[in-house]
Amino acid sequence: MAERSGFKGLWASGLSIASSLGFRDANEASWSQLVESVERIVDSAELPVLVDGDGGFGNFNPASLHASFARLARRTCRLRTAASRR
Repeated sequence: MAERSGFKGLWASGLSIASSLGFRDANEASWSQLVESVERIVDSAELPVLVDGDGGFGNFNPASLHASFARLARRTCRLRTAASRR
């Protein structure tokens, strides 16, 4: 819908992600849940996604943060590469 409407990007709002998971916007969602939600957004759109990363620290640790970002970046690159080949 956003693409068809001419938007140039998407905003992955912390409040929207938390609400979609049934949480308040109070860092109740885990980092893993935040990353999984962003992965679903990336999977469903061709547009770039700006992520509100100030939430999702329910299970925060620096190693988990780095690994999650790396996984998301690899997945996004694979999706973008596959999409560009179509």
